[in-house]
Amino acid sequence: MVSYENISYFWLWCKWRHVASTSPLPASKIMDNPKVIRSKIKISQIVILGVGGIISTLCGVYLISIGIDIFTQFILGIPLFSFGIYCMYCLINYDILNIKGKELVIKSIFGKTKKIILLQEFNSYTEILKENAKSPGHLANMQWKDLTLLGQNISYKISSSTYTNYPELRESLTNGLKRNKNLEKEWERKNSLKLGYGFVLTGLILIGIFFRNGIAFNEIISSILLFGVLLIPIVSGSYLILKNNNASR
Repeated sequence: MVSYENISYFWLWCKWRHVASTSPLPASKIMDNPKVIRSKIKISQIVILGVGGIISTLCGVYLISIGIDIFTQFILGIPLFSFGIYCMYCLINYDILNIKGKELVIKSIFGKTKKIILLQEFNSYTEILKENAKSPGHLANMQWKDLTLLGQNISYKISSSTYTNYPELRESLTNGLKRNKNLEKEWERKNSLKLGYGFVLTGLILIGIFFRNGIAFNEIISSILLFGVLLIPIVSGSYLILKNNNASR
């Protein structure tokens, strides 16, 4: 006959088994098997670098080889060849990221470990939104974010244009780090300064071409209007230069 005491012991044993099976792993076990976050590369970028690099290099070599007799083709071949070599270099140096526990393991596209960085070496980060020269809404307009991890004697940058799981990588890499907004403002200032110099240089070149072609007396009014239009990039560039130079003081 089953006693009440035996039933109580059996019920306690069943409860202990249930708690043991559903309780989380000890911290030591979790540390032995940390979660690994792997970067997911953009296949389209790999294809562009690979195919573009091969085609540009071959075209450059061809133009240079026949350009010995035709100088123009020789000149065109040099930048094509250089661009092809640059694409191949970027492909070979493409970083594959593995975030494992407190380590950032950087591998090549061929699987060879290039560098291991301890995440504790970073103490801050910047994240800057960038875009190409096309205006917003344009078909060719592109926007991306550059994330730079900063330490005392180290920095490392990744881009949302390179990895499809950029938000996941960003969240893991910036956990516990402070965003350095002062450096972000400094980058914006320097970028605007470069843009200002570019505007001024473009305006001066256009005005030089304008005066070189001469001014006909019967076209003096239209020439004045055109000269005024050409002054716009110079004025805009000068404003950006003065504004950002004053901001650095």
